[in-house]
Amino acid sequence: MKFKLIILILVISALGLRLAAQDANVLNNKYRLAKSYEQANDYEKAKSIYVDLLAAQPWNQQYFTSLNNVYLRLKEYDKSIKLLNDRIQKNPNDVAAYGMLGSTYYVMGSISKAYEEWEKGIEINSSINNVRIITNYCIENRAYEKAIEFYLNGRASSSDRQLFSYELANLYSATMDFENAANEYCKIIADQPNQVEAIKKRMITYLTAPEALEITIKIVKTNYSSLKAPVFLDLLSFLYLEKKDFDEALNATILFDKDQAGGGVKIFTFAQTAFTEKDFSSASKAFKYIIDKYPASPYAATSKIGFAKTYEASLDAKHNTDKSSWKPFAAPDTSGMKFYIEVANAYEELASAFPWSEIANEANYRLGLLNFNKFLNSRSAEARFLKVSNEAPLSNFAASSNIQLAEIELRRNNYPQALNYLSRVTGNVRAPAEFKSYADYIRAKLEFWKGHFAGAQKYLSVITENLNDNLANDALELSIFINSAKSDSLNLVEFAKADEFLFQSNFERAAEVYQKLSELEDSFIISSYSKYYHAVSLLALNRIDEAIIVLKEISVAETFNIYADKSLYLQAQCYYFGLNNKHDAIKAHERLLEKFPNSLYFEKSRQQINNFKSKSSESL
Repeated sequence: MKFKLIILILVISALGLRLAAQDANVLNNKYRLAKSYEQANDYEKAKSIYVDLLAAQPWNQQYFTSLNNVYLRLKEYDKSIKLLNDRIQKNPNDVAAYGMLGSTYYVMGSISKAYEEWEKGIEINSSINNVRIITNYCIENRAYEKAIEFYLNGRASSSDRQLFSYELANLYSATMDFENAANEYCKIIADQPNQVEAIKKRMITYLTAPEALEITIKIVKTNYSSLKAPVFLDLLSFLYLEKKDFDEALNATILFDKDQAGGGVKIFTFAQTAFTEKDFSSASKAFKYIIDKYPASPYAATSKIGFAKTYEASLDAKHNTDKSSWKPFAAPDTSGMKFYIEVANAYEELASAFPWSEIANEANYRLGLLNFNKFLNSRSAEARFLKVSNEAPLSNFAASSNIQLAEIELRRNNYPQALNYLSRVTGNVRAPAEFKSYADYIRAKLEFWKGHFAGAQKYLSVITENLNDNLANDALELSIFINSAKSDSLNLVEFAKADEFLFQSNFERAAEVYQKLSELEDSFIISSYSKYYHAVSLLALNRIDEAIIVLKEISVAETFNIYADKSLYLQAQCYYFGLNNKHDAIKAHERLLEKFPNSLYFEKSRQQINNFKSKSSESL
């Protein structure tokens, strides 16, 4: 009998559990239905279901919150207030209910009543967690000033002077109170210097606001003056860099390095940043400081080549003017050649002082570039590139040296040797992908110049497989041209010869062949391409007026020319940089914007119009 009773009890329990599970499934299904109505903005139907659900489970916070939210959506504020007051009467310690009630009053416009309910919520229990709960409701309603008040009161009753500092800093920056925001961040790093990097990331979010950067610098300087904590120097350096005040950033970095006995690490990092940002004056000062103050530092040797590179870059900025850099092809710019002798001497000393090192490899490589581009001495350049290529095949500068050697041989028409250097690039496992891609592009050009169009297409297809490749557009353009013009193989061979002349800087010969091909009447594709490159060759010869005539012919022609938009853009460059004629430059850009709204040059033209106009207004 006892056994049968136990079985009966188990059966009844199982049946009860099953019925409870079924009820739960029904409620869950109804809740999902209500949510779907709510998402479809059918709040009345959603409300009806939520009322039933809450009646079935009055303790369910999810149902309770959902019903209150629907009341607010329907602006049935009196029902929301009654719902929340009933909850508070049943559970006077429900802080979230006070927060929700305050939100209802706030949405209604009863601000003082909202504040009163939020304050009641905190008075119940002023624990840190409850303060956060209530202030979150304030923040949701954009009642930032009240949230700040609650945070400050919460901190005042605590012994932790950093309590709520991150939250307060965020709110201060949101309300444009950058002075207090900066002060909160300074409190944090004064006690926790290791938080400085995290704080830099937070400051970045507001520093672009008007006056934010200047105010923040002022506050950080004040905190440094009073507390003398070195971490503020690190933060100051960061802020000055954001301001692009590199001299002040360097001063702060040097002081920080001294205090921390950093051995020049921070200064070296600053020098690299300044070099990247093209502030060559402060970069050279930083490199020189390391060379003079830390001669035994592991960064001293790298700083020496950094100093030489910075000096070279500053000369480039001074002497390499816009007179040729805007041209698609141009003769080497030997401006200020005599000033580069000192740079060359510095690289020579480094190559001798650190033989068989990466510093020597870079020094030799850069000497090669100077000899080729500035001193026009291809033999000396070749010797430097060969030193890197032969003696340091695994150097980071080996691939670039082999590329330069290949280009020298291409200009000498020594194609077998050029191919040998290119194979050193493609066969080098350490060569960057872009160098290998360039080697393939030059191989395609070689095949093209020889009239081996199928061979050229083979190399071009490899490059165009990766559309993210920097050479993909050039390779695609050449591939399309070959496919379109290969039926006229004789004239295509002539075009290839002109392309070879252009690559070898033989601009006179290139201009002659392109002009001849541009006059073809029965070969539209080749003549269209040739007209554009005829203009390019004339520009390389500095025959700007003649180039503009050709570019105009292309841009106004009734028949479509693939280079029409590109010709208008280049025409504008000719007027501005070549003839100093801003008026006609702007007109050419405006014609491009009007005629070619989908052009790749559209955005560039729009930007240049703005730049040209702003420069004109500055000159006034």
